[in-house]
Amino acid sequence: MKKLLLAAALSTFACAALAEDRFYAGGNVAFWNYTEGSHDTKISVSSLEGVAGFNVWSVINIEGRVGLGLESSTESVNTKEFGKLSTELTLDNYFSVYIKPELKNDTATVYALLGVTRADASTTSLKVERDLSMTGLSYGLGMGFYVTESALVNLEFRNLVQEDDYKFQGFSAGFTLSF
Repeated sequence: MKKLLLAAALSTFACAALAEDRFYAGGNVAFWNYTEGSHDTKISVSSLEGVAGFNVWSVINIEGRVGLGLESSTESVNTKEFGKLSTELTLDNYFSVYIKPELKNDTATVYALLGVTRADASTTSLKVERDLSMTGLSYGLGMGFYVTESALVNLEFRNLVQEDDYKFQGFSAGFTLSF
């Protein structure tokens, strides 16, 4: 799986180098809600992410994103087994690959994201640390507004990754520049 993702990423950047004005890059700040169904846990964390992609057809892009968590967050939750319980969450990093269909005009673009994400996080409850490595379907919707001919400001909602009882979902805002 890692070799397949590496090959896809390398071919993405090789094709982008050949395509004039089809490559774009940028960054986002994202705000995630982590939910864990078994304990009804909800914790908010944030991340910074780098975005790189290229246009393969007039309405289809291939995009890769790498994110790094900014800080840990602690929330108190009432559980049936332990009563009030504090849980600390740290989002370490994530890597996403998306197919990004979009509709655009001179002012704005509306797009969807469909892909896969690998995320690494950890939780600590009752002084027990648990590592979470999740890989799963990732999807979202977004809108970008042209500031200049080659610069976009983006707002989007994403389901970053979901596996069994664990889910990261949230909003991000950022920019991209076309080359």
